Amino acid sequence: MPYYSKLFKEAGFTTDNFKNFTLDDLSKLPFLDKDTYRRLGVTEMITSKPEPGGMFLPSSGSTGTPTKTLTSKAMHQRVTAANEA
Repeated sequence: MPYYSKLFKEAGFTTDNFKNFTLDDLSKLPFLDKDTYRRLGVTEMITSKPEPGGMFLPSSGSTGTPTKTLTSKAMHQRVTAANEA
């Protein structure tokens, strides 16, 4: 995702940093806030390799303004299976 590539680069993270990642490194990771997600979630935060049949699903907006998330039937099935495990 272009957003994360840029964010991790600005924070000085490379794939090598994650090979020996520890809990102490967690606080160094860039934080994603809801306003940024609302603003960029349908543009810069979309994968460059979306699955076929993808669609934007809105949230209910119970914590404020609704968000939209790109998902596919296959992704929905994986998330549902993980939640039921």
